[in-house]
Amino acid sequence: MVSFQCDQGFSLQGNAYITCMPGPVRRWNYPVPLCIAQCGGSMTDFGGVILSPGFPGNYQSSLDCTWGVELPIGFGL
Repeated sequence: MVSFQCDQGFSLQGNAYITCMPGPVRRWNYPVPLCIAQCGGSMTDFGGVILSPGFPGNYQSSLDCTWGVELPIGFGL
């Protein structure tokens, strides 16, 4: 069994755990998952990462990622 997790700013697409199946042809019970950059959301922490989906390549056509960042009074610019 293999487990997967993504770095901050990414979401795991697929199963977090996959297992090698027995038999003459070795294969996984699920496809290998991917880490995909999150598209929009809200942040309230003092630190974080905002990424562009598909970076360094282009992201999907008509994709609109909106992030809201909220900090306590006195901590913003």
